[in-house]
Amino acid sequence: MTKVRWSLLVLSFVCCVCMLAGCSDPYFVKVGMTEKQWRLCLAHRYYVTKDMAVTEEDVRLYYSDCLNYATNIELAESVTARHILVATEAEALAIITEIHAGEDFAALALEKSLDPSTKNNGGFVGNFVRGIMKPAFEEAAFALQIDEISAPLLMEDGYHIIKVIDRKDAATPEDFDKYREGLEEDALQNAKNVRYDMVYSNLKDKALIEYALGYEYLTNT
Repeated sequence: MTKVRWSLLVLSFVCCVCMLAGCSDPYFVKVGMTEKQWRLCLAHRYYVTKDMAVTEEDVRLYYSDCLNYATNIELAESVTARHILVATEAEALAIITEIHAGEDFAALALEKSLDPSTKNNGGFVGNFVRGIMKPAFEEAAFALQIDEISAPLLMEDGYHIIKVIDRKDAATPEDFDKYREGLEEDALQNAKNVRYDMVYSNLKDKALIEYALGYEYLTNT
């Protein structure tokens, strides 16, 4: 089975899942395309990029870019945390006392946290890099070591108690070989996206485009 044929089958599957999940429209409808037009885009992208490859230097440059942007959760410094949200500082201090006495943090979050989005998961916030959470929460979380509990943190929604359950240092240039296998494919897909965007932009600049009635074309100006 060719890659084009496989891509089209994947598209059909994704569209079916989207409809079964209750989505009103598949993606290509949301961007103003018919299914046939979207399939043609997939095929065009494949033929424009099918012969591409990346060199060792390309992969290293891509890795360097990832380190500089520091938003790739696999490469950036990250922490995994739980939290408990309560209304008052007194409540927070009482819970911290219970934790230090041996009570389970997740059980206390389930019982006492006011955050409906995390309490049923034991206050589990997940794994995150810098720049994702609110600054005060981020600063407190990244200052903690594994299994360390924060002091009560006052934010606009109440007092937070944070526990870091795992953390990972940022990757360094010397870690290239550790991540190399996944980076080669990522670097190739990134190069393909760049090439296709250039080809698409050139075609668009040369084309006479007629927009559907009622469609508002948005520009950066």
